[in-house]
Amino acid sequence: MDIDEKRAIYMADHTPVSETDLQKLMVIAEKLRNEDTSLNLYELKKHPEARAKLFRHIAEACYMALDLSPTEAHKLNFIEYLEKQFINTLAKQACRTDLKGLNQFLGLVKQENKDSDIKALASDLIATGLFEKEN
Repeated sequence: MDIDEKRAIYMADHTPVSETDLQKLMVIAEKLRNEDTSLNLYELKKHPEARAKLFRHIAEACYMALDLSPTEAHKLNFIEYLEKQFINTLAKQACRTDLKGLNQFLGLVKQENKDSDIKALASDLIATGLFEKEN
């Protein structure tokens, strides 16, 4: 099953978060907290509706683990925090990008296809980490 099929199944599933979901959601929450660029930033960026659902599930899982009953406002604040962490993680990935290599590649793409949306392609490539600087 490819990632598009998995996302479609996830989006169609309206089952509430359960205790069996806690561990995997907590792992993702920790990666967001730590601005861990090993997350699939490209997929999260490209599919904001799936990201919103995932962040809601993470918030619900965290409150479930703490055995708390938050208000909707508390959940929304937590989701907003997760979104900020996601943006920070994208920025961290952008700082790790080899801009010279990326620009060379984008120049070749522009030569081959004048109609390419270079800005969108650059944003997507940065999110994938394909042009990450070598240490």
